Amino acid sequence: MDLENYKHILKFFVKFIALTMHLPYDNKKPVNDIVNSKVLSMDKIQSKVFISCGQRKESEEVVIAEQIADRLRKKGFDPYIAVQQQTLKGLKENIFEELSSSEYFLFVDFKREKLDEQTWRGSLFCHQELAIASFLDMPVLGFQESGVKKDDGILSYLQANCTPFSDKHTLANVIADKVDLAGNRIGKIS
Repeated sequence: MDLENYKHILKFFVKFIALTMHLPYDNKKPVNDIVNSKVLSMDKIQSKVFISCGQRKESEEVVIAEQIADRLRKKGFDPYIAVQQQTLKGLKENIFEELSSSEYFLFVDFKREKLDEQTWRGSLFCHQELAIASFLDMPVLGFQESGVKKDDGILSYLQANCTPFSDKHTLANVIADKVDLAGNRIGKIS
């Protein structure tokens, strides 16, 4: 095999690695520049966290989701906040794609409709995303607002042991602390 063939193969593998790791790739740069650049260095690789979190526009949930993402970003993660999709195409191209390319799943279950005097339903979308994450064997870190029906739906099968919370304003800090604990316990997350 001649030198040009090796260059062609090397360029293919560099592009493949960069794209599968969601790193910037410039096909106009010479291969040597790309290989020697920090673009492919290990310190640039961030674990992707899929944040399944309520997004009710008339609530503070959108702001809270952003706060959670900011805290995870500061810890070196690449967070994706799941947003409500209105079409099947949107689900396939956004939610399903993001779930399949994430390493971790963060489940945040806010109160929805009241079921009785002391119990609320959780977020239907979050529970559906949790079901897909469990199918993909993703590690799950779960949080449930106090009063949300415990072990509802797929939660009863996953043994997710969701951490209850009552103050939405401190939730981002609580999650960051739990991520630190989980990382220290298994040596992977932080």
